Amino acid sequence: MAGKRLQAIDVRKSLSSLMRFPVLRILPEDMVSAIFSASGCSFLMRYDPGQALIMEKQFDAWMFWLLEGSIQLSKSGVNLKVLDKKGTLFGEMGPINNNPRSATLTALTRVLVVGLDLSVLDRLDQASRDKFHRELKRIAIHRMDEANDDLVAAKKQIQGYEDFLKTKGLWDNFHNIFKA
Repeated sequence: MAGKRLQAIDVRKSLSSLMRFPVLRILPEDMVSAIFSASGCSFLMRYDPGQALIMEKQFDAWMFWLLEGSIQLSKSGVNLKVLDKKGTLFGEMGPINNNPRSATLTALTRVLVVGLDLSVLDRLDQASRDKFHRELKRIAIHRMDEANDDLVAAKKQIQGYEDFLKTKGLWDNFHNIFKA
């Protein structure tokens, strides 16, 4: 979390905006207010182009909502996706599952995010934590569906290249090069 902390979230001014974010919109307003009122647990943060918001294989307890800018998501050095939709939630899965980060997220442009330290969830009652986690799981399932769609599209594209090489009589030569 090397971004510049601009300010703590002023819940009184920001509650209606926060209530539009994924996960938060399903929670009661008083619960969202309590989460963001906890001292030191939420900040407005800025990242400059090239600055990492999240580093693959590192541990931390922060998740974010994108307010402005574009972020490159990469895994093992492979660029997978650009996040640029206002309100996009990211960075929640590692902390929720107590695992290291599974990807790196790097600012492509100047980025403004709301960051939330998920340790604040320990202050909620069990029913509220369960509700929060259920919504995160719903979002994760949606992301897995999108990733499967991307994988199918990539496999179709590869199959198209393979078919093209076969029609040109080049497939056996190409295939043998990578077999060795």
